[in-house]
Amino acid sequence: MDPSLPPLPPEHPYEPQNTWSYSSHDPNEPEPPIEDPHTALGTVAAVVETIKRVLTGPSKFFAGMHEDRSATAAVILALTIICITRVIGLLVSMILMQLFPQADFTEVIREMVDQLQLDIDPEQLTPLFDPTSPGFFLAQAFMIPVFAVIGFFISVLIYYLSASIWRAFEPRFSAFIRVYAFAQIPLLIAWIPYLGIAGYIWSLVLLGYGLVFCGKTTPGRAAGAVISPILFCCLCMMCLVFFVATMIAGAAGA
Repeated sequence: MDPSLPPLPPEHPYEPQNTWSYSSHDPNEPEPPIEDPHTALGTVAAVVETIKRVLTGPSKFFAGMHEDRSATAAVILALTIICITRVIGLLVSMILMQLFPQADFTEVIREMVDQLQLDIDPEQLTPLFDPTSPGFFLAQAFMIPVFAVIGFFISVLIYYLSASIWRAFEPRFSAFIRVYAFAQIPLLIAWIPYLGIAGYIWSLVLLGYGLVFCGKTTPGRAAGAVISPILFCCLCMMCLVFFVATMIAGAAGA
């Protein structure tokens, strides 16, 4: 070596050590059955096996996901679960309200018609607004798929934005849709009174698992990406309540 030349620097002088990182696919883990083109299971069996793996071994499940698979199967599964559980929940709510009535909805509707000075027979509106009536159930059940699709993709965009801000997901957007869709599987119990909240919390935990084991991120970033939208919504609600309370207090003082 020419003594006039400076010494060469090390190959990786700033290479971080002991970093927490996962590949988006672990070849040692099986692929989700409903996404595996080589599975020998039928459609129903593949769905059941997928649900079982998500709930019993989320880390292995998300680590086995291939990044280049289509999101169609996962989205259809998630929307089907959401729609079925909401219809069942609506039916359970209607039955409970019939068994334990809280109010005379005909009288409530009559008062509403009188206040609005509408030239309508209150008896005609009762089937549409009474939660215990079959007409109300059918109207709500008809709208559930529409709101399910809209709510699903709005939630996907919100959480993907949060994950991007926290740098908690490296694979492509379609992979995030699949992770979010599989995380909705615990909503199978959302129709059970007082236990449904556990399903929603469980789905958030699974989303965190998906960000870590499929999204190549740390648990801290995953937790931040999952919790931030909830905290932001709570902050917005607090600001709204404060604004309304201020307006009411101002009107009362005037």
